[in-house]
Order: sequence, then C-alpha cells, then structure tokens
Amino acid sequence: MPYHPHPAVPRPGAAGLLCAGIGFATSLGTSSVACADFVYSGVVSIDIPSSADGLFIDLHSGTYGSSRDSIAGWDLNIYGVGTMMLAGQGDFGFMAAGGASGQLIDNLQFRTEIGSGSSFAQGPLGIETSGSSAFNFNSSQNLVGFRFRSSETGHYHYGWMRLQLSGSDFGQPKAVFEYLWESTPGTWTNAGVIPAPAAVALLAGVPCALAGRRRRSG
Repeated sequence: MPYHPHPAVPRPGAAGLLCAGIGFATSLGTSSVACADFVYSGVVSIDIPSSADGLFIDLHSGTYGSSRDSIAGWDLNIYGVGTMMLAGQGDFGFMAAGGASGQLIDNLQFRTEIGSGSSFAQGPLGIETSGSSAFNFNSSQNLVGFRFRSSETGHYHYGWMRLQLSGSDFGQPKAVFEYLWESTPGTWTNAGVIPAPAAVALLAGVPCALAGRRRRSG
C-alpha cells in the first residue's frame, strides 16, 4: 500500500498561528489562509460526518460545515453512510486514473505531480480500496489530488488534501487532516508537499492575509 512520509516542514507554534490557519473546529469553521502563491489549511482535522450530507468545504475562504445551505460557496463535499463519496461543484475533478478503476479516487504517492498533465474524473466518486492506489485505513497516509475552476478567473487551480480514515471508508472517526491548493492559476503542485515559503513564513511569524471568499452565483 502507498506510504506517504509527512513533509519535513516545521509545524507552527503560537507565533505561526495566523499563517498556518490552525483552529476553529466548529460546525461553521474557518481554517485556511493564503501565503505567497498557495493556500494551506494547516493541520485542521475537520470531522467528516458519516451522513447523507457529510462535510462541505469552501476552499477559497476556508469555511466548512455540515450543511450546503450554511456554506453557500462550497467547492467540495465528502459524504456517505454505507460508503464514502467525494463530489465537487461544476467540473471539480479528482485524480483517479492510476488505480484499478478510473472511476475511483487514487491514494497518491507523496510528491506525485498534480497539474494540467494529470488525469481527473468528476464526482461523485468513491475511493480505491485495492491495488497500488488503495487508501490506508486507520491512517492519515491518504493523499487526494484535485482541480477546480475559479469562477473569478475561469482557470483551473490544482491542489491536494490528506484524509484521516478509521477502519473503513464509512467508519468513524474520519477527517480532512490538511489541504493545500495553488492560488496562481495553472500552477502544478505536488501531493503532500508544503512549499518552502510556508516554512519561512511560519518561522518568522509573518502573518498572511486571509484568502478572500469567492463570490459565486447560484
């Protein structure tokens, strides 16, 4: 099964709180902040309910909740009672071509490139549970690659998220452990890798501006 060593980037202490975006584990949370040319959530461990609604996340603002009505600009929805499904708004896509099925989301190897040359499938999609791209249960070593189109620029942005799973994809507890996406359109990223400027900003205690909430109609 895939093994993803966690990137060797210093984790934030109190001085790095603003830049890392840690905290706010509420039903309507706010997690991510923008640093340089990417948005990194920090280690947030956002609970994924095993329900028909599940979890909704607005990647631009970092807000999340268990109701689509509470997260009007949501990008990503993870839900399911008997199995876990991932879906997104519009042509939001997940990397799903490297495993046993092109219609099941892959657990990416650490540093896998995510960008315009990658193959994406639109949800709702389940996850790989066998083969080289199988997800690891009772582990946070699960990396999902994704892309989404900005309603402001019309261009794709690429990113990754790390999922914490229990003994099955529908069991509890499970959570979004952390996520990162490139704020510069079309910029490739690498699964599980937090770019060096984040470490520099955290060590220096340099605050980064909160990512502006995307305005989206409908």
